[in-house]
Amino acid sequence: MQKLDSIIDRFQNQFRIVAGIESCEHILAGYLRKKQIPLHEVNPRKLHRFKEIYSLTGQKDDRYDAKMIALYVLKNINTCQNKKIRNEESSRLMKLNSNLDILKKDRARLVKSFKKQSTIIFPLFFKVF
Repeated sequence: MQKLDSIIDRFQNQFRIVAGIESCEHILAGYLRKKQIPLHEVNPRKLHRFKEIYSLTGQKDDRYDAKMIALYVLKNINTCQNKKIRNEESSRLMKLNSNLDILKKDRARLVKSFKKQSTIIFPLFFKVF
């Protein structure tokens, strides 16, 4: 973060700095928000298609992906959304809500499996009741 801080401080007065990121739920997004840098969320599928059109090399490393995100945001600055980032509490609440949905689905699956297995193991019990 210190290296990023020094880069931002060095160029902030000379250039308009914007950031592109695939997910605004990352810790880096909160950091950039505190630095008041406009953050553009990039759809990973659109980015993948953009990489296919721009280059046929098919490289898969973080530096190349960062360059492609920067190029994508640069070429599509008017169509990319300046994403309003949620604060930490609402992000945690969203994650908890997502986990709750997963637990509900798991519970329903386990109850269904239990009923199926118990009818096989105790067929007489289920005929009576």
